[in-house]
Amino acid sequence: MSRLKEYQIFQYLNVEIKIVKATGLPAMDKSGTSDPFCSFAFANQKKKTKTIKKTLDPEWNETFKFNRVTQYHLNTPLKIEIYDWDRFSSNDFIGLVPVNLSQISSNATYTNEGLYTEDLTLDVKGKNLEDHGKLYVKLTLDIGKLEEKKNLKSGESANISGATNNRLLYTLNAEMETTTFLDVDLCAIPFLKSKPQKPVFPVYYANKEIDGLKYIGREVTKIRGNYQVVMEITPRLLTREYDLVVLVVSISKNLENENETIKFSDLSKCEIQLFDPDNMKSVMNLKLNQFDGTCAILGILDFSMLQNSTFLYEPKLFPHQSQNYVPHHWGDIYGRVQQFVKKTKIKNLKNFNANDRIVLLKKGETLDFQQIREIVPTFLEGFTIGLGWDMKGSQSVDLDASVIMLTETGQSQLVYYGNKTSSDKAIKHSGDNTSGAGDGDDEQIYVELFQVDEKYTHLSVVITSYRGDKFNNLENAYTRLFKGTDSTFLRYDLDDLGDNTAIIVCFFHRTQDGWSFEASGKPTNGKEPSQLVDFVKSLL
Repeated sequence: MSRLKEYQIFQYLNVEIKIVKATGLPAMDKSGTSDPFCSFAFANQKKKTKTIKKTLDPEWNETFKFNRVTQYHLNTPLKIEIYDWDRFSSNDFIGLVPVNLSQISSNATYTNEGLYTEDLTLDVKGKNLEDHGKLYVKLTLDIGKLEEKKNLKSGESANISGATNNRLLYTLNAEMETTTFLDVDLCAIPFLKSKPQKPVFPVYYANKEIDGLKYIGREVTKIRGNYQVVMEITPRLLTREYDLVVLVVSISKNLENENETIKFSDLSKCEIQLFDPDNMKSVMNLKLNQFDGTCAILGILDFSMLQNSTFLYEPKLFPHQSQNYVPHHWGDIYGRVQQFVKKTKIKNLKNFNANDRIVLLKKGETLDFQQIREIVPTFLEGFTIGLGWDMKGSQSVDLDASVIMLTETGQSQLVYYGNKTSSDKAIKHSGDNTSGAGDGDDEQIYVELFQVDEKYTHLSVVITSYRGDKFNNLENAYTRLFKGTDSTFLRYDLDDLGDNTAIIVCFFHRTQDGWSFEASGKPTNGKEPSQLVDFVKSLL
């Protein structure tokens, strides 16, 4: 696979188009010859060759150079037009030559110097697509020689200030010799030096973007288990909110056999790179397939002084000793990441409680009472459920968060915008947000589980669309559990909401020793929470 194909959506390149010659052009003048020249537009520039008079086989040998070309320009069809020059009338059209630069660049294999050259023999087509000869073009693509960074040693720093005006790429290329369908991924966790204790949400496949951090995507090929992941870091946007970023990589499971743990050492290839695509510089190159483990914290980006930004390479590798070292969610290693940040040699870092951690759940997963108490010992004493969503476009949607309280016999009580407090005073609704506008949680529900009337054994948090607007107009929807002002300890991202008007977000189930939490994510339809009661009962 070419390097350009790996980075083509980000990278600039230089393009040379040499119009060499044409043969077999039709005669457009009474003399039985033509006065041909070529004209084309590319990368917002118009170019034209000189005119070669009285010939049907002109030789131009003219080279046109285009610098800092983007993939957008390569995707725009290049059309070279050939005309017969006339002194006293309009030029006569001889033929059109389309060139598919996007396909050429995608299939290109570059030299170590970052060059690709191809000699093209192209058909010239007239107005009625008749053959009007051949055009010979030499195409050169130059992505620049990659400046390889000498591998850093643990504890060493690399200056990355040259990339702070643009962006960095954090990339993973992994491969297995077998056809195993593996799940290996990247994660970037931002922090703020002055408030490192404030929980933040990792940017990864299920939480794809905050300002300055973007999970571009991953490409999975089942044949030989080829796996590519790319994240983009834009320091000038990121530093509006954060100034530190921890880089993590993990293998969570074999997607074909969840009982089998795959380690980095099982991979034939596992290369991690921190890359400056605009300056063609590699900040970090790391090969993990020699390591018998499942998770690695690689280092920390420090953007607190933007013009003197650094990457501190201080890898923390978790050996495969038990299931505790196989993070099924990025939140599973949040505590270790905080400890890592605390112990690194970062100047002006405030003290914080490194035992805090966030758990990120997926649809259908459950935490029992003991697991929750390990995360938050004061869980029963009260917490807040925050629900948030963003709108696609400018349309406002009136969504409502509600709690359906159920007894074992099926009796129900609703806590929603029309009944903001439960009869036992254990659940309180913050009020109705009719537009979803603004940052942070759109609605909040406060819960004190130890005060919930004993007859209620199940609590279900649901979201309904009051006007019947479809959920496919939503993005970045989530629910989170937190204590105090912002101490989030559990987050569940709602994805694949589809063409529905309601969703069962989660359940709290009363158990012998307390309560358990279940991330449901079941889509359905309904404008009012009362319309979902029977559906919720069917899920118990």
